[in-house]
Amino acid sequence: MRVKMIFEESHCIFYMEMRIRMNDKIAILFPGIGYHTDKPLLYFSKDLAAGLNYEYREVFYGEMPKAVKGDAGKKQEAFALARKQVKRQLDEMDFSQYETIIFISKSLGSILAADYADSHKLDVRHIIFTPIQETLTLSIKKGIVFHGTKDNWINTEDLKKKCAKEGLRLYLIENADHSLETENTLTNIENIRIIMGQVKDYLSI
Repeated sequence: MRVKMIFEESHCIFYMEMRIRMNDKIAILFPGIGYHTDKPLLYFSKDLAAGLNYEYREVFYGEMPKAVKGDAGKKQEAFALARKQVKRQLDEMDFSQYETIIFISKSLGSILAADYADSHKLDVRHIIFTPIQETLTLSIKKGIVFHGTKDNWINTEDLKKKCAKEGLRLYLIENADHSLETENTLTNIENIRIIMGQVKDYLSI
């Protein structure tokens, strides 16, 4: 009986290890300063990734400067602080064990995601919600981008040119702001349904 129990325990341990090793997909979430992973775009993206058998991890920045919009100095301070946190949290990971790496980012997070992928030479696919003007200075080779036409954190025409140059798929949400929301609640509900369908399709590739 004791031998049987040992065998069952060993079998269970072996099975668990195999399940961990077979999970070769990971999604990393890079939130914005005020747009956290409990808000719709990131919450539902995370939920979709989990449903598609992705391991996922959220990056936390800690205390950040307030009112950074329009203030180049505060933006730079926020980026520097967040970059240290991203490096501290992700450098401990062995990305070589994953066949698929997805970085899901929002606003300032898009800079951090692109910067980390480039500086660490990672083969990453990006899902970018509402990039900001500074995002355009970075190399992003593979991904999809969502932008509201009333988002004044970035110039729409500049973003179109960037996406065309890099071969990124750009989805424009009419009359939507930096949260990809409009003034109409029902429109927002329909938009989030469409956006998440596009996110699911991209995660499923």
